[in-house]
Amino acid sequence: MAEKLKIPKHWKYISLVEDLNYVPTGVEPYEGEKPYYSTGSIKDKEHIPEGIYSFSDRPSRANRLVQKNDVLQARMKGTNKALLIDDRLDGALFSTGFFQVRPYGNTYVPKFLYFYLGSSIFLKEKDALCSGSTQSALNDTNAKKIKIPLPPIEEQNRTVAKIESLFSELDKSIESLQTAKKKLALYRQSVLKAAFEGELTKAWREAHKDELEDADTLLERIKKEREEAYEKSLEEWKAAVKAWEESGKEGKKPAKPKKPKELPPLSEEELRDLPKLPDGWKWVKLQNISYLIQIGPFGSLLHKSDYIKNGIPIINPSHIKNQKIIPDSNLTISNEKAQSLKKYIMKKGDIVMGRRGEMGRCALISSKNDGFLCGTGSLFVRLSSMLNPKFYVNILGSKNVRDFLENCSIGTTMQNLNEKILQTVPVPVMSIKEQNEIIHRINTHLDKADEVEETIDKNLQKAKMLRQSILKQAFEGKLVQADIR
Repeated sequence: MAEKLKIPKHWKYISLVEDLNYVPTGVEPYEGEKPYYSTGSIKDKEHIPEGIYSFSDRPSRANRLVQKNDVLQARMKGTNKALLIDDRLDGALFSTGFFQVRPYGNTYVPKFLYFYLGSSIFLKEKDALCSGSTQSALNDTNAKKIKIPLPPIEEQNRTVAKIESLFSELDKSIESLQTAKKKLALYRQSVLKAAFEGELTKAWREAHKDELEDADTLLERIKKEREEAYEKSLEEWKAAVKAWEESGKEGKKPAKPKKPKELPPLSEEELRDLPKLPDGWKWVKLQNISYLIQIGPFGSLLHKSDYIKNGIPIINPSHIKNQKIIPDSNLTISNEKAQSLKKYIMKKGDIVMGRRGEMGRCALISSKNDGFLCGTGSLFVRLSSMLNPKFYVNILGSKNVRDFLENCSIGTTMQNLNEKILQTVPVPVMSIKEQNEIIHRINTHLDKADEVEETIDKNLQKAKMLRQSILKQAFEGKLVQADIR
């Protein structure tokens, strides 16, 4: 056993499989249709069927039929899907990804068994016995090795009542913490909304109005900077072509740089749907303040066989969390491969965005991430040097931009973002001094919110540990008075 419990002397251990009604797979023919639940259908207190099936049309894994008071648990390693079948689920189909126990009348109180199968004590033992190369899971042979504690039936009833009473108090505390966390999320949104509409710096802006460059002047300077950068890249390209020709035209001819495209200003109709900005600010399309909006490499440019360990990280949407980049050391490429994919290499100050699934997932490339590769599922933005990328990573991750991208993104099963959509995202422009001040104020407000959230998360983790501590005491016979006669 993974964790041998010190059970009272009047309790005993019995076999999960041989001493209980461990229900084998198999479904007798039935009339009509039944809802089917896979392990993925069970999420905390939510039970959503994958479909409704007749006997002949049901999926091959829909090979369990449950009845009220059955206790189920997922076979997969590292998975807790303990479930007590109630009236609503009575008679439903379930996946063979569960094992199923039907307690005998006077052996086990179903809810006592349910609590035990959902405890870390049982889960550790289950995980230790899981096997399989593609998906590690508990098979029936290994399940026979599991012994579970059996107290007297009345003691089980009292233990269940005590667990429920303690869990009820704990759930109230958890609900309060989760409510506080939701309020923090709303607070963050309100801070960002005030920041991006000019309210956060209203008094500061008035006090410094003689020092601030207006948006139109800044945009003219950005336009000139982009044109000069293009001319420079054109000269570099001509030199590269000349060197290529002189070397006998070995390899591919250097690609001619693309001239930055200037999109038309936002129309009056588009502006009507956007918040009113302070004097000196202006709404523009993202393309007009960017040097580059680049989607990650496609198809034959990058294969699974190119991946190595501990090389140059590839950044896909799964590596972008809470505006931070969390690379995977198993998903990297060699320096040589990176050289062949130069146009997809990101630099410090770039903003990387997920272009699949959840819209608005983005992060700033720091000096730590300089040189990382933009993955196929991502794209990145390189802004004018006259802008603060910290300001715009907050803009691109804001609710307004998420809503815009969700409305414009393509794909029926999964939302998909492309360069053309991102080019047209409306963003506010104001003086660099005010951008910097806004970032300072956002950080001041949100750092405090982060501290509060960290405390909430620690308390939620403590609540989770307390729940398991209650269960451990219950299954060591320490929660209620012993039933000794």
